Amino acid sequence: MNTSWHHIPRISDYVFFSLWLCFCLQLVSQVPWIALYIAVFFSFSYSMFAKTRKYWYIFLLCVSALICPPDVWLQAFCWGTFILCFECLHIFICLGQLYGNELRFSYASQLAEKHNLTTKNSSNIL
Repeated sequence: MNTSWHHIPRISDYVFFSLWLCFCLQLVSQVPWIALYIAVFFSFSYSMFAKTRKYWYIFLLCVSALICPPDVWLQAFCWGTFILCFECLHIFICLGQLYGNELRFSYASQLAEKHNLTTKNSSNIL
């Protein structure tokens, strides 16, 4: 009696894996833009992230321990990936602060131009 386990792959497994992989890669590719918006429109600073970096690392370690199975190597890999994403976020926030004033002023000037155009158009109508 030869009982062995045979895995029969289903197409839905491959489709769901591909969709999940695409979703995760899209989410990771948005990290620079999220960091730029955080740095420009909110008052997060490079020094705040630098002072609280060790707490963020511990938080990321806890998150990786919660979402991974109890395998030390997988948890370490997940934690390393989270740290890499965090450091990329850190770098992009630093760049956002460098160019944040220019973006803030250009956004404010665009809003002012739009407001002036709408007030001119409404005054022409009256």
